[in-house]
Amino acid sequence: MTRRFLKTLTDRNFDPAGTVLVSTPQPGLPTVATNQNSGTVEFKSYAPKNIVFDAKADAPAVLLLNDKFDPHWQVFVDGKPAELLRCNFIMRGVYLPPGPHTVEFQFSLPTGPLYITLAAFGVGIILCGFLV
Repeated sequence: MTRRFLKTLTDRNFDPAGTVLVSTPQPGLPTVATNQNSGTVEFKSYAPKNIVFDAKADAPAVLLLNDKFDPHWQVFVDGKPAELLRCNFIMRGVYLPPGPHTVEFQFSLPTGPLYITLAAFGVGIILCGFLV
């Protein structure tokens, strides 16, 4: 699958303005490129770890955010969790059904490894205290 995506992306006939390649096929989405306007998107707010859009999809569509894909991003459509899509090999996107929507991308790292590291440091400090 990866080779096919890379081959398509490097093809001279690939039109990134009119085509989005989605790693996970979505039901209801057209599988061919169209030149039709599929809606509008406006930034509502932008912060490094929280991006909010107002979108209006005229037909089922993928909102492509030309920002690096990372599985720690979460996406919400109208306040409900949605599937984060890996688009064009390295970008992220979300499926939008027809209609107006509020789309929010949030970034959060898992805190479990942080707590384990802090606990290990704490135990190390306590053990060093006993040795001294």
